[in-house]
Amino acid sequence: MKSQIEIFIRTRPTNKFAHQNIKIDEDKGIVKINIPKKKEDGIVNHQQENWEFKFDKILLNESQEMVYELTGKTAVLSTISGISSSLIAFG
Repeated sequence: MKSQIEIFIRTRPTNKFAHQNIKIDEDKGIVKINIPKKKEDGIVNHQQENWEFKFDKILLNESQEMVYELTGKTAVLSTISGISSSLIAFG
């Protein structure tokens, strides 16, 4: 049983996926988001344009079974063995 916290993200791009704003690097586990500044907000605009998030693993279009194998299975087996586990899902 691993004793560390692991962060996974599952992405499921649709026909309306914002490819121009969201870049996914599966190999490095990085999601980069770019939201350009609005010109109508003026010259002095301190809006952040770029964000970068690091994950232990990015699950890009993976099946439900693969998501369970990579994320939930360890938590379930640990709980059955008497070790406390948590799995938090959002979305």
